[in-house]
Amino acid sequence: MKRPFLISALSGLDYAFAEIHRAAADAITAGQQLVIEIGDPTRSIEQNRALWPILAAWSKQKPWWVNGKPGHLTPEDWKNIHTVDFRKEMGRVAPNLTGGMVFLGASTRAMGKREFSAFLEYLHAISAQQDPPIDLSYVDGRFEEPHYIPGPREVA
Repeated sequence: MKRPFLISALSGLDYAFAEIHRAAADAITAGQQLVIEIGDPTRSIEQNRALWPILAAWSKQKPWWVNGKPGHLTPEDWKNIHTVDFRKEMGRVAPNLTGGMVFLGASTRAMGKREFSAFLEYLHAISAQQDPPIDLSYVDGRFEEPHYIPGPREVA
C-alpha cells in the first residue's frame, strides 16, 4: 500500500518521519520490503487540465504537413512535438512491424509540478512566437482530456 506524504514545510518533517518509521517497522516486522522515494510532487489535475486547451488551440489553428499533405494534427500529436522540443531532445523514430516508421513520443506523465509548470510556460511562449500567433484567449481549462480529437482537415 502506498502512503504518500507531501511535505512543504520543515514543521511537517517530524510527523512524516515518525509515520514513515512506524510504517517501515511494521512492514519489516511482517517480512515485507519497503521502497521510499523522495522527489517532486507529480503534476496537478489543474495543470493537466490547462494543457489540453492549449494543445486544442494548436490543433485548430496551426496547419502542419504530415505524409506530404497539409492538414491539422491532433492535440496528442502536438503534445508529442512540444514535449520533445521543450526537453530539447532528438525525437526517437523506430520502424514499425509492417515497414513504416513510428515516432516514439516523449511522455509528460513523469513530469513533476515544477517541470510541468515550465512546460506550460514554454507552450504559452511558443504560441506567442508563431506567425500568426496561436490564439489562446479562449483557453479556460474547461477542455476535457483527450476526448476532443479533431478530424484531419485540408488546408485551403
